[in-house]
Amino acid sequence: MLETLQSANEQIKKQKYKYTLLGYRTSQAGFILSGSPFTVHENGEKTEYHGCLVLGFVVQGKGQKEYDLGLTIFWDATQWVITTELSEINDEQGQVIIRELPERKCDKLSDCLREILEAVSDLGQFEEIVTAFEKGSE
Repeated sequence: MLETLQSANEQIKKQKYKYTLLGYRTSQAGFILSGSPFTVHENGEKTEYHGCLVLGFVVQGKGQKEYDLGLTIFWDATQWVITTELSEINDEQGQVIIRELPERKCDKLSDCLREILEAVSDLGQFEEIVTAFEKGSE
C-alpha cells in the first residue's frame, strides 16, 4: 500500500509541474490522513467511515483564484470509496465543487490501490477546465 501511495504522490508532483510550466503557482502536494471514525451526512443519509486519506494540490490562477485538485479515499469495514474533485476555493462560499468525477468503490485492497493510481491520473482531466476558467477571467 505504501508503494502505491508513494507512486500516487509522484504522479501528483508531475501534474503540479505541468501547471507550473503554464505559469500558475501551486501548493505543495497534500497528503492528509485521518484514522479516526467519522460520519458524513449527505442528502438526508448518514454514512459511517473508519477514516480517510486526502491527496492533492492547489493551483493559484493568474487572477488570484485558487483551485483545489484532489482525491479523497474513505474506508469502512467493507469497502473503500474514492472521490476525485476540482473545486474553487472561494472566500465567500468556501470550497465550491466545479467538477466531480464518478465515485470509485472497491471491496478489495488490491482494487483500491489500482483505483487510487487511476484517480490520480484522472486529475489531469481538470487541466483543461482550469485553463478555460482562467482564460474566461482575463
